[in-house]
Amino acid sequence: MTDANYADAIGRLSSGAEPDPRAVGHVTTLGTPLFVRGLAPGDANEYLVPVNVGGTTIAIIKVGVDAKGMGQLEAVRGWSIATTFPATTEAAAWIRASTPADGAVKAELVWTQIRGVADELSPFWRLERASGVVYFLFEDGRLIAASEVGF
Repeated sequence: MTDANYADAIGRLSSGAEPDPRAVGHVTTLGTPLFVRGLAPGDANEYLVPVNVGGTTIAIIKVGVDAKGMGQLEAVRGWSIATTFPATTEAAAWIRASTPADGAVKAELVWTQIRGVADELSPFWRLERASGVVYFLFEDGRLIAASEVGF
């Protein structure tokens, strides 16, 4: 909240040329920051922070993390996919990626550029099964083997 860009970002959500109608006249609060690891070489780590009105997430703030571990608000994305962010919880991602013969053993929220599917404001779950096979669970609910998208 002490970031110089914070007041402007929140102000644009609740007033200005194209405010989010869910924010106009309401108090916004910040949700729990989520650490998102950069997946590909050169992808920086980041925190995504939900912006809430009541119990509904209306936007996501991206806080980029530099090499010294310092963060700065870099971008804001509107959110309407689900009432909370991320759309799929970690627990639900574990279940979705598991099979009776090969259960998920690791889950982490990651990002990288995957054209038309993911970017730094659209993270996804990286899920590893006991067999070592890795799957990605994207915001739209698609579960895809990492190897199918070049990982």
